[in-house]
Amino acid sequence: MRRTLLPLLLLLAACAAPTAPAAPAAPATPPPACRALPEPVVPQTAGTLGEQDGGRYCLALGAQVGVFLTGDAAGRWSAPVSSDRAVLAPVGTARLTAPLGVTPGVFRAARRGTAELASTLGGRHWQVTMVTN
Repeated sequence: MRRTLLPLLLLLAACAAPTAPAAPAAPATPPPACRALPEPVVPQTAGTLGEQDGGRYCLALGAQVGVFLTGDAAGRWSAPVSSDRAVLAPVGTARLTAPLGVTPGVFRAARRGTAELASTLGGRHWQVTMVTN
């Protein structure tokens, strides 16, 4: 009886031994890298972008970004548009008085994600990627 009881006790002790906790799972995909916006020129915005800016920028949820695109003798930039209005929603610019030849836009980070802002002037194309989080 002792011979059969000893292996059972050893098995029971092994099963009851504490184990190291599992490491937390790594995120499936890391969030895309982005950089801080240039300084704001309009109150209540996190930053301001112009035709000289490009690349990927970060914007916190609920925050707004201003866009001011300065045209030239060839004309004015088209109104900037968001590729995903659910992520980056346009905000009315009726209260903004932009200088002559400047096309304004204001956008709010409505939900987490990535969206492009884009505009054209003749054959030129302006685009930035906004990462909202």
